[in-house]
Amino acid sequence: MSREAHAQWQRDRCQEIWAAFVAELDLLAAKEQATSNESEVADLLKAYAMVELMSPPVVLEKANRARDKAMDVDLMLFTLRMQARDAEQLEQAKQRLRSDVAQGSGIAETRGLLAELVPGPDGEDTVDSPGSREEYEDMRERFERYSAAHDALEALAAVEQAQGDQATGVRALQALLTAGFGDMQASSLVFTAQLDRDEQQQVLAADKTRLNRLRDVFVEEARKELDALGG
Repeated sequence: MSREAHAQWQRDRCQEIWAAFVAELDLLAAKEQATSNESEVADLLKAYAMVELMSPPVVLEKANRARDKAMDVDLMLFTLRMQARDAEQLEQAKQRLRSDVAQGSGIAETRGLLAELVPGPDGEDTVDSPGSREEYEDMRERFERYSAAHDALEALAAVEQAQGDQATGVRALQALLTAGFGDMQASSLVFTAQLDRDEQQQVLAADKTRLNRLRDVFVEEARKELDALGG
C-alpha cells in the first residue's frame, strides 16, 4: 500500500509540475510583445526548474528543447518592444521636422533676399519682407530649419523605401545631423527607419510555431510517462 501511495503521489506531482510548465509555455506563445523591460520567462524558468527535479531523462530532454525555444521567443518579444519604442521616437522626430517645414514653407530666397508669403484674412497671400535685423535673422533661421528638415524628411522616406541600402542610410544620417540631431540619435533614427518590422513579426511567428510544436512533443512524452506511472 505504501508503494502504491507513493506511486500515486509521484504521478500526481509530475502531472502538476508538467502541466504548470505547459501553461507557462502557452502564456508565452500568446504574447505579441514584451510587457516590460524584464524577461517574460521568469515564471517559465521556475516551472522548468521543477521539471528538472521530477522528470526522467526522456521527458526532461523534451522540456529542455521547449525551454530553449521559449528563450528565443522571449528575446524576440523584447526586441519587438524595443523596436516599437524606437518607432515612436522616429515618429516624434518626423513630427519635429514637419513642424520646422511648416514654419518655413512660405519663405523663399531670391538673389540673397528673403521674403515670406503670409496668408491674408481674405484668402490672398501677401509678401512679407524683414523690416529689421532681428526679423531678418528670425526669417533666415526659419528658412534654414525648413531646408534642413525638408531634406531630412525626404532622406528618411528614401531609407524606408530602400531598406538596407548603405549609401541611402549615409545620406539620411548626414541630413539628420544637418537638421540638428545628435550623432547617436541620428544613427538610431536611421537604423529604425531601415528596419523591416513585418519581417521581424514573421520571425516571431516562426519561433512561436516551433515553440508550439516542441510543446506538443513534450506533452506527448509526458503523457506516456504518466501512463507508465499507472494513470
